[in-house]
Amino acid sequence: MRWSIQRRALEIVDRVFGANAWAAGDLWSQIALAQITMERTSDGAQSLARAEPLVRRSPDPRDLRRYLS
Repeated sequence: MRWSIQRRALEIVDRVFGANAWAAGDLWSQIALAQITMERTSDGAQSLARAEPLVRRSPDPRDLRRYLS
């Protein structure tokens, strides 16, 4: 259930801001955490790889610190 809600949220963020918007980075990070918690480590690693470049583009440096913690 959690995954489907996050996936839907990601679809909305992608539609509103674009697939490469920095705003989607936080959501990708949350999805990765959920995947890793479900022991889907390969999927989680892919989601983190997708999140990092997006988060690095954020105008707020606190976003990167939160992502890296």
